[in-house]
Amino acid sequence: MYYFVPSWYRRSRTWLSYGQIWFLNNGLIHFAFDDSINQIRMFKDEGKPVKILTLGYFPSIGNFLFRHNILDAESDNIFDQMQGIPEDQVIRNVNYLDFNWPRDCAFVYNGFNILVYREDELYARIRMGVTGNLIQIEFVRLGYKYRTMFFDWRGFLSSILNYDAEGRFQDRVFLNPEGEEVFRSNKDDTITILPAGQANFKQTRYDSMNEMIGEHLDRYLAKNLQPKDTFVIAASRRHDQFLLDRLKGRDCHKVISYYGHRTKFDDPHVFETARQADMVIADSNYISTLMKQNGVKHVLQLPPLDTNLSMGESDRERLLKVMFMVGGLPKEILTEAIHQMFDVMESNKLVEINFTDYAGFDQFSMVKGLIEAELKKRDQTSYQYYFLRSSQSLPEGLEAATGSEEDEEEEKKRVRRINYVTIHSDNDLIKLLKPIRLIVDLSTRPEIFLQVVGISTGIPQINRVESAYVDNGKNGLQIGQVTELAGAMRYYLDGLNNWNRAKMYSVNKINNYTGEKIVKELEEAVRGTE
Repeated sequence: MYYFVPSWYRRSRTWLSYGQIWFLNNGLIHFAFDDSINQIRMFKDEGKPVKILTLGYFPSIGNFLFRHNILDAESDNIFDQMQGIPEDQVIRNVNYLDFNWPRDCAFVYNGFNILVYREDELYARIRMGVTGNLIQIEFVRLGYKYRTMFFDWRGFLSSILNYDAEGRFQDRVFLNPEGEEVFRSNKDDTITILPAGQANFKQTRYDSMNEMIGEHLDRYLAKNLQPKDTFVIAASRRHDQFLLDRLKGRDCHKVISYYGHRTKFDDPHVFETARQADMVIADSNYISTLMKQNGVKHVLQLPPLDTNLSMGESDRERLLKVMFMVGGLPKEILTEAIHQMFDVMESNKLVEINFTDYAGFDQFSMVKGLIEAELKKRDQTSYQYYFLRSSQSLPEGLEAATGSEEDEEEEKKRVRRINYVTIHSDNDLIKLLKPIRLIVDLSTRPEIFLQVVGISTGIPQINRVESAYVDNGKNGLQIGQVTELAGAMRYYLDGLNNWNRAKMYSVNKINNYTGEKIVKELEEAVRGTE
């Protein structure tokens, strides 16, 4: 059995998983995609025995797995075990109107909440999931929330969060499907086991949630673990050492998967933990090199997803659309890059720049200031440039240049758009890439998800650092200095020859990163550690 232990936790509280409120989720792509999701998907598609093991409190996990097309994978959750939720729990429909609301309640509906008022004063907020199921009811008194009820995706009240008079955390009570209170998490982080749950625990009080989860994880492993089972653990300071301590001495393979920017490598404990695993998976040259430099013996570099997407459609577009990744760039690098891109735009009327970053890292104002500063340095430009969010329209009466050759003078009277694009999810990124002709990512740690999707869609990429996914001069270019950017962009934007060669190279490179090959390589590497 392959056990996948994902890192689906909230930043603020150790054992709470992603928030159920999808429209308050800051839209970070790492909430929509990570290595575990695609590893589970690939292994499942290859017919391997797969089980998802989540350690955190995640009452909406069913919705999450459904959204990522892995709901049919077996899934176990330690909180289910602690709350006394049976494996064959029946899914029920919960209708908020069936609750005993005061008679004078008025329900006001909008796209995100159902607001409940009593005599023009907010009484409660009802929140629904993306599939229309009830996920939360938040009660309000004198402008402060005093109680929040959380509902499990299977249709029962899962926990009640209570607040003090000033809206601060007081305690949280966890329930079983019958509505009985099982245990309470207190303000001082201790856990009190309540009468309905005492048969399921060794103690009536725990000093921490860690202690209680550890007890039930040990019980789970004793019951389920078979010789030579493999644990693929998504790297997380929440559970790495916690899991390794409990797997120590057991006849199983322990693999830690490092993805993207999830891990802070300035912490020496990261490498201390990695050395205890049988093997680590690195998604980039950067992580692979760091691991080897710090004494990790078995390092396997693999992409976090397979390349199974369709080719891009930029060759059908008149405009040459460039995606420029803003994230992680120092101001001086971005300043020079903007200067270089204006040189390209001034010499090629078809080029359209799309500054791109992930939701939660909005840098629109900073980029706008740098663009305005660049335009001031230039005494004259061939076009009037407007920097806008992709959702914004040009001011009334203005037309965007289209690159038309029919009337050069008329074309110059039009304005050039420069867009700021926000990525909210992995699917969002894939759609955005469809019309893109060129990707530019000058960060010292390029976004691996973007690089692999770029290969899959046949889009050449420009980077400043070496990458296993971009071969210099083949499916992209590696530049030594930002001052080389304009030349690198022209290499792919002036004519189709170089761009077509890069596309064909990507078509062949795709075959290196199929789900079948990734699964086979990982299985062989695991066996090699025995």
